[in-house]
Amino acid sequence: MKPSFRLIFLSITIIYITSNCTSYRNYGVNYYPSTLSVKKPWYKWIVKNSFPIETVSDNNDLKFLQDIIGNATLVQLGESSHGVKEFNQIKVRIIKYLHEEMDFNVIAFESGLYECYNINNNSSSKNPRQLIGSIFNVWRTEEVLELFKYILKTREAENPLILAGFDFQMSGDWDERSKMLEGIVSFLDQNFAKELFKCDSLFAVNKKLNNITAMRSYVEKNQVELRSVYSTFKRLLENNMTELTQEYKSDPLIPLYAHQISASMLDYIEFWLDEANEMSIRDKAMADNVSFLRSTIYPDEKIIIWAHNLHIRHKNEHLDQTEYNKTKSMGSWLHERYPEDLYTIGLYMYRGQATYNNKEVYTVLNHSSNSLESILHSAGHEICFVDLKHSKRVKGNLWMSKEILTKTWGLEDLKMVPIDQYDAILFIDTVSPPAYLN
Repeated sequence: MKPSFRLIFLSITIIYITSNCTSYRNYGVNYYPSTLSVKKPWYKWIVKNSFPIETVSDNNDLKFLQDIIGNATLVQLGESSHGVKEFNQIKVRIIKYLHEEMDFNVIAFESGLYECYNINNNSSSKNPRQLIGSIFNVWRTEEVLELFKYILKTREAENPLILAGFDFQMSGDWDERSKMLEGIVSFLDQNFAKELFKCDSLFAVNKKLNNITAMRSYVEKNQVELRSVYSTFKRLLENNMTELTQEYKSDPLIPLYAHQISASMLDYIEFWLDEANEMSIRDKAMADNVSFLRSTIYPDEKIIIWAHNLHIRHKNEHLDQTEYNKTKSMGSWLHERYPEDLYTIGLYMYRGQATYNNKEVYTVLNHSSNSLESILHSAGHEICFVDLKHSKRVKGNLWMSKEILTKTWGLEDLKMVPIDQYDAILFIDTVSPPAYLN
């Protein structure tokens, strides 16, 4: 029996598709490169030059980081959204690798400066859930808990992984901090110590109410007194640092932290008074706190920074965006201060679901043709890493130096030149919400 015309046509179609499509092993299906909405030279380059990473591995898939990061002593790990399970998982893997294989001994979170130091300093009597309580609750998840288990596990090692924070906002128990500040000043001026404690603890009370309007109102009404108290506190420490260092021989870092807190609190007051520039104030203060950690507390250590992409970008102030428009970010300050020592990795996602800071679930929106996410998606890996900093400029990677679209939080379009903002991009194709701790 002669085959039908329909069968012949179907056979020819199958042969054509088989010979002209590119196999995507992670999806179990085949795609035409043309359907990926990516220019052909860009598509070819990304397939050849992206590093695939596994969710669970023996770390062979991360060895490329040694050459790429090289002698950098500050590595920033970003994220386009705080609420992504897979971001948390891959960042924990990379942090462990950087600690075990590349001597990065400090992990600094976008969380409270003192709270993280205090819990780390007393970690021998804590469990992982108590330890993770020092960071902001957007990262109090089952995935990040694995990092805190690891931190405790390294306590007896020759080079333990140290927890630090660099934000002036509170992320844990601020009452402990107020007591510490009162205790230090009591050695110098008991009356002023009581005044400082009252002032500092009132910030904690207002913060616990979780009412932004109430906090702003409190600062506005008391701004003269607040500035006076923290300025006096700062001068008192500066004039008596030698005496305080002797008094705190068992923990000589405490007076140094107290001094940095006094400077941060002056910034924190301005943060609440200047709503239009609050993020610029916060990011400059966070950069100052990172510099404090790097130069004063851990001058001989390599540091990993965990924060949102917004905070780590090198030239965020050049971007035209609706959220925090023209804000000079922490990464901008750090890139100016440590251009040779900094390596910055932005994290992006293609599809799936994530959560807002209030833990409400949302769906990642579709991406435009030739957007950053579409280019990275075309590599065909569930997780991949692309180095921008050391890539020789060729036709296939011109997108690095062009203004292209990406999405912040996986929702809002943002135009940027990737190489101006990051040294590398870490990309996850499909994401899901974190598993939050109770």
